[in-house]
Amino acid sequence: MKYQKTVTSQQSIPGELMQKAPPQITGNREPGIDPLLHGMRKRYAGMFLGRHLGLSMCAGWLPVFERVCEDIDLALGEERDDFRWVQTKEKFGSARWYWTMDEKSENLFDILANVSGAFSDGMPTLASQRRHSVAELVKAAEQKTRTMCMVCGLNGHRQEHRGWYVVCCEEHFQLLKHQPERFIHQCSTRSTT
Repeated sequence: MKYQKTVTSQQSIPGELMQKAPPQITGNREPGIDPLLHGMRKRYAGMFLGRHLGLSMCAGWLPVFERVCEDIDLALGEERDDFRWVQTKEKFGSARWYWTMDEKSENLFDILANVSGAFSDGMPTLASQRRHSVAELVKAAEQKTRTMCMVCGLNGHRQEHRGWYVVCCEEHFQLLKHQPERFIHQCSTRSTT
């Protein structure tokens, strides 16, 4: 099976479905940035500056992502300009939100923490405390998506469909199975109801 590489609101959807996706899903205003995130980019502009590996979002998880952006903004205060989103995506049915602070990836920070305790003199620095706080906020938000429907945000659970993992309520899982094009559209479009 051949898959199309397209940055969309739902990158884990098989290529044959993405080829049928409505143009507004694959036609981003800015390459690699999901249209669902445009309002947040205005509110938290600094978080979305610079280079990234693609910023995509499932509609059902957008409120959780908005909340974590707000929490990070409040936690960092005047130091908020050091924070950037590097990549946001769905992986194995839940959100993965990667970030950097002071030009240090949280993944590198995690590796250093496991190897050396992350602190050269045994005492946490203010910068390391801030990174730890942000890491905890992001981790908690990602955890929430493991039980939230990626389409509507209601209670959901991880299910497998044709080799792909999704977190959906029963209604949207049935939609994926029987009307995949509609599922993609709903997953990629914020509800106004």
